[in-house]
Amino acid sequence: MDNFDSNGNPIQAYHPYIAPWNNKNGIASLILGILAIALFWLVLPGIGCSIAAMILGHLQLRKNRNYGVMREKAMPVTGIVLAVITLILLAILVALCVIGTMRNGDVIFRELMNLQNQQGSDLGSYHFRVDSIY
Repeated sequence: MDNFDSNGNPIQAYHPYIAPWNNKNGIASLILGILAIALFWLVLPGIGCSIAAMILGHLQLRKNRNYGVMREKAMPVTGIVLAVITLILLAILVALCVIGTMRNGDVIFRELMNLQNQQGSDLGSYHFRVDSIY
């Protein structure tokens, strides 16, 4: 009689809806990590893809932990690792660009000073000349 109420109707147990577990964020993290490493030389898409890959990877790892799924870590972890590698490569690329610009900037500054000394103080009147290599 435990499964019936006072009127004789069966009691239905309340079971809250739990969304089924999936690995969509892990797959997206992996794809964005691959795109980030492939496009790291384009600075803004590389940064965008790597940040999105890191966020989606962490979301999937948190979802795995909440659902008790411990076996499906490969894709989100790989996406996060590729995103971190991309950010490191981007930092190196930006540092090399800044160093190169600083070194070439010094050369350009010296050339402008030489032109100023040759032409006087008015650099606006100087017309750049292209020498023919033939």
